Amino acid sequence: MANEEIKAPLELIDITADPNFREELIAKGGKGQVPYLEDTDHGVAMYESADIIDYLAENYGTGAIPNIPQTGNVCPID
Repeated sequence: MANEEIKAPLELIDITADPNFREELIAKGGKGQVPYLEDTDHGVAMYESADIIDYLAENYGTGAIPNIPQTGNVCPID
């Protein structure tokens, strides 16, 4: 939702669509938790939603944090 306002060029991957996607996520970040952001252009990787939104707003948007409604807590898969 936040990226609808930020408009960062994201490739979204559903790790439930293919077991290989989840294995790749664990290999890269150490856990099967989503969301996970990997910005290969800047060598940055992170898991936490708020951190991801802040990072995208600062590096790909205007710097303003979008005002989005809270949707509750999300638990890691493993």
